[in-house]
Amino acid sequence: KVALRKYIYSQILVKAVEHGDRAAVEAALERGASPEQRDADGNTLEDLASFYNQQEMLFERRMQRMAHQPLSTFFTADDLMENCSAADPDVLLPFRATPGATPRGREDGLPEDD
Repeated sequence: KVALRKYIYSQILVKAVEHGDRAAVEAALERGASPEQRDADGNTLEDLASFYNQQEMLFERRMQRMAHQPLSTFFTADDLMENCSAADPDVLLPFRATPGATPRGREDGLPEDD
């Protein structure tokens, strides 16, 4: 029963990607559709999204699941403030609260290699 439900939602997911229906994509994924689903021709969801010019729909979802380093890892607060005139002020607030912060990692501002 569970496997059948996942299969059905995965098929719905394929059609939602083909039609660019972001709400249906989210609903299918939340209900257990596999993000690794392929269509009948073997195309991945990324292939379909690219073909139908809907790449950002899946990219955004994938990026939400990934852990990200804070910008202060790569840039000083001054660098961020200097280059972000179009950014929302609420996004910049943490950087304004820590003037003179320096990037963590190597001396050149890049994170250390593992």
